[in-house]
Amino acid sequence: MRKVGQFSVRIFIFHKKWFDDKSYGADGSYKITIDKHDLTVGFEYTRFKDGGDKNYSDDYRAHFQNGNYVNSEITGIYLMDDFHITKNFTITPGLRYSSYEGKAGPAGKEEGIKDISMEGIAPSLKLTYTYDKNSLVYLSLARALRMPTPPEHYWHYSPDAGADTGDLPFKKEDGLMIQGGWKNEFPTKTSLEISPYYYRIKNFIYFDLINFVSYNIDRATIYGIEIEVSQQIGKGFSAFANYTFQKSKTKGDPFVENFVAPEDRDFDEIPALPKHKINLGLQYKGARGEKVTLYGRYVSSQKVIYNNNTLYNTDLRVRTQKSYFTADLEVSYPVTKNIFVLGYLHNIFDKNYQERFGYPAAGRNWGIGIRGVF
Repeated sequence: MRKVGQFSVRIFIFHKKWFDDKSYGADGSYKITIDKHDLTVGFEYTRFKDGGDKNYSDDYRAHFQNGNYVNSEITGIYLMDDFHITKNFTITPGLRYSSYEGKAGPAGKEEGIKDISMEGIAPSLKLTYTYDKNSLVYLSLARALRMPTPPEHYWHYSPDAGADTGDLPFKKEDGLMIQGGWKNEFPTKTSLEISPYYYRIKNFIYFDLINFVSYNIDRATIYGIEIEVSQQIGKGFSAFANYTFQKSKTKGDPFVENFVAPEDRDFDEIPALPKHKINLGLQYKGARGEKVTLYGRYVSSQKVIYNNNTLYNTDLRVRTQKSYFTADLEVSYPVTKNIFVLGYLHNIFDKNYQERFGYPAAGRNWGIGIRGVF
């Protein structure tokens, strides 16, 4: 008998139990006014840890229990002084200490996750000039210092990452941030703010949630402008809109240089950074506190790096993720002073779009809930 064809079907069951989150943290601040100085001092501390996970016996993988992968301590201490030199002019110097202590848990050690320790001090300075009762301009400069997050730490060294970045150096971000702005309240109950910005960063940490890799880009420049406007219409109605224009330039991207197909290695941008973003909103707020809000969101096309989601496929290419527009509706109604009924309808027009390339976003969906405020 001649065999003319065959096929097989596998059903993979991922049946896993996640143990309790054992994270904890604290933060606090204290503010005091001395003459022309408004002094603020504060701290933040977070300890991230969990109990690991376990595959059940009906999982297609071996039945075993893991310890956790990464334990981390994140600490921040800051001091800020709003120094009112004159009635209209304020200078705000600041200082922030940040540290990250990340240690591999039992499962992380088995995977070869390395312990890392980073710290640094970031000074900042902001100048604010209020030239009218409802108008001001400002300029701020700061050291662009950022430590990695626990997921970024894990995926840099993980053997399950989309590419082997574990042998690449992993450092804290460091650079310069400059931001300016103009804000004005018009007699027509219109509020307008325009904020240009420029960031120049060394060892920019890029966390790629498409390919699940985390690594440093040698140099990254990000610049753009944000414009936000809001308008009180009357009879409970208000509207708002904001627009963001942003561009980037990179130099020394090891992921592109080592893992992307040769024909795309001239790519010199931060992936998944759309040039244009617009948010729109129209809200009605009634006398009893009921609210109905209609939102619109537009995101322009963007360049991403992708391998068609094929396991062990090293043919990473630069691709274009399409632009999209979505609309959402949210409703809140007070049943009592402290109890609110909530409802939402998201993706009203049931658009087929992707926020993360290769992973379709949810279609039209709705929900209801109750919120208590005490």
